[in-house]
Amino acid sequence: MKLAAAALCLLFVLAASLWIDKPGIQADEALFTMGNFYPEGVAYKMWFFGHRIPLMQMSYLGSLKAWLYAPVFALAEPSALTLRLPVILLGALTLWLLYRFLAEAASPRAALIAVALLCLEPTFLWTTRCDWGPVAIQHFLVVAGAYAAYRRRIVLAAFLFGLALWDKTVAVWILSGLALSALVLYRHAVRKALRPRLAVLALLALLAGAYPLIRYNVVTTGQTAQHTARFSLTDFDIKVTQLKLALRGDALIGYLIPDDEGVGFRATFLPYLLLLCVPLLVKARSRLALFCLLSSTVAWAFMAITHGGGISAHHVVLLWPWPHAFAALTLAAAIPSRAVLAAITAVATLSCAAVNWHDYSMLHLRGTYPPWSDAIYPLARYLNDTRPPQVFVNDWGILDQVRLLSAGRLSVANSLDLPPERYVSRGEAVFVEHTDEWESIKGASQRLRAVPGYQVETLRLITDSKQRPIFRVYRFIPR
Repeated sequence: MKLAAAALCLLFVLAASLWIDKPGIQADEALFTMGNFYPEGVAYKMWFFGHRIPLMQMSYLGSLKAWLYAPVFALAEPSALTLRLPVILLGALTLWLLYRFLAEAASPRAALIAVALLCLEPTFLWTTRCDWGPVAIQHFLVVAGAYAAYRRRIVLAAFLFGLALWDKTVAVWILSGLALSALVLYRHAVRKALRPRLAVLALLALLAGAYPLIRYNVVTTGQTAQHTARFSLTDFDIKVTQLKLALRGDALIGYLIPDDEGVGFRATFLPYLLLLCVPLLVKARSRLALFCLLSSTVAWAFMAITHGGGISAHHVVLLWPWPHAFAALTLAAAIPSRAVLAAITAVATLSCAAVNWHDYSMLHLRGTYPPWSDAIYPLARYLNDTRPPQVFVNDWGILDQVRLLSAGRLSVANSLDLPPERYVSRGEAVFVEHTDEWESIKGASQRLRAVPGYQVETLRLITDSKQRPIFRVYRFIPR
């Protein structure tokens, strides 16, 4: 069983690494690298022996990923490979820890089914590969923490959960689901495990893991809660739809995956499998399966009542891998026939493979549009080759990728925040924006060009792999 699980983890790595530069790097995918290449721009930092150490990228997003990538970028030039391969490997490690957890807590058969259901699951694969949420570190820390808690390494589990909160505070959704489910279903075990001394140590470990987040909120008088602790049932129908799409595996089609015509195999069978497992749970009598289902349900409920929560796939996927673990545990306990189990698992996994084949085919045939355009690579090459003294970015979806792909060697700034007069007179400075068709902030280019006394000189139109003009590089010269 262990060998088969390891093979499935390797299958995930191979499937997630195909054409690793596709799609192009998105702004939120590269956002964390501000802590590596532009630490003065993060929301909160500290000084350590004359160096700026990033602690919080934003009020709800920590700098843990920037810390983890610092040795990566010290050893290798930033690229799509060095950006995406580490999180892909982390996703494989998450699958392996899930296998170990379920194999010890339930059975190797159930654990293997869970990994089989997840290793090619499109939402998990694409959100891990591109990690614009980000979600890869969240999944790893939560699964690792749950496994540590099961093995009664409570202090380690608490520290990992604290790190998850620092990494991104929306970890509170799934952590609340796990905690409440454990109190309901395993309250005697929880009471026995959390002896007073151990409870104090666990609390201290949780606070240590989340220390940068806590320190930031002490200094800023609770900015995280002010920005995120808003509750509303607005867009509840959209959140239900996003949950359905994420479970089917087609939530990213039309956003990350181009498919205007709706062709090919686009959705998996996993939602039907989950529905099948709900009545089977009565026969399975698996407390751990119920724990996974209840944890997912409670976490989604918290997500659904949070303003802005659950309206996109990178939120919904934070419920993973618990719905899939629920299905695997229920099937393994309720269906004694190995042949039937193998057939059900194979059909579900093959449906995931078919969706991924569709997604890769669409990427290869049609390329992607902003904010995922692969034109970001020739843009970065042009700027790195010409080395302008100053680059001003005049639209959303360009700044962080250029900083990343120049390894911070270019002086890149945003020209959206101050009056245009402050920028156009900057001598040899160049400006970058999307072409009119792909403009993200409508009217941004016209605003900048309205400064009297100057005219625009286009230096280069940057096209994507399908020869569509995506970026315009220009400068201002006096009339």
